This record gives sequence, C-alpha cells and structure tokens, in this order.
Amino acid sequence: RRHTRYPLVTGVQTCALPISQLQFLDKDVEVQPGDVVVTSSASSLFPPGLIVGVIQSVDQQAVPAPQALVQLVAPVQALDWVQVR
Repeated sequence: RRHTRYPLVTGVQTCALPISQLQFLDKDVEVQPGDVVVTSSASSLFPPGLIVGVIQSVDQQAVPAPQALVQLVAPVQALDWVQVR
C-alpha cells in the first residue's frame, strides 16, 4: 500500500462514464492509473473505504500540483472527501 493522499475532487465531465478530476495538494504524489479512489475517514457523511472510482490518468506536470482523471463509480452528488490508496 502506498502513502495516503487527500486530493480535492473537482470538475465532473458529463459523458457516458462519469469522469472527475483530482487536484492534489502535495507536489510529490505516488499515484498511477488503476489506483482505486475511496472515501476518507475525514468525511462525516460516509464511512471510510467506499469505492469512488479508478484513476485513469495522472498529470505529474500540472501546476501547482499533480492532477488525475478518475472514472467514477459513485453518484457525483454524494461525494464529500476521498483518499487514494
């Protein structure tokens, strides 16, 4: 298991498969396509460990910190906090 990170979920695209963007707060992140995104224990609405989606791509060169595109498996309206593991 790699280190846990707490990115922000932003900008959902409407298409056949819901895609969202993760904006990381740290510049040094160890995420890669295929990593599973789950709800965080920081959320007061959902228990930790619920699957939110799967990372499809990572832009390590994004400024000010890396970004990733995530194929969502949960309803977008229900998201609060997530972590990547």
